[in-house]
Amino acid sequence: MNYTLNHCPKILDVRKYLQPSDSSAMRYLLRLLFLGILFSLAAGLYVKGSGDSLLGNRIIGFTVLTSAFIFMPLFLVHRWKGKRLKDYTLSQENLEKLRNSDQKK
Repeated sequence: MNYTLNHCPKILDVRKYLQPSDSSAMRYLLRLLFLGILFSLAAGLYVKGSGDSLLGNRIIGFTVLTSAFIFMPLFLVHRWKGKRLKDYTLSQENLEKLRNSDQKK
């Protein structure tokens, strides 16, 4: 039997969970996460400068990983919501538009 997403219950439809329902909630979450990252980086630099460089380096490393793998993807999803990626990629059609606009000048 061939199962598709149409045969699965609606609870398994993860597409609705990937779209944030409220933009202001996402904005608040991103600001809070950014401030936490800045605070954690400052704390790591302070601990490293006060003598415990191993713990300071661990705090700084955790901060960098959090900003790269949690904050940045959330930020990109928030900023690219509702935009078409096709408008920003170099395809043959977009290259033709660029050539035509350069020739008009």
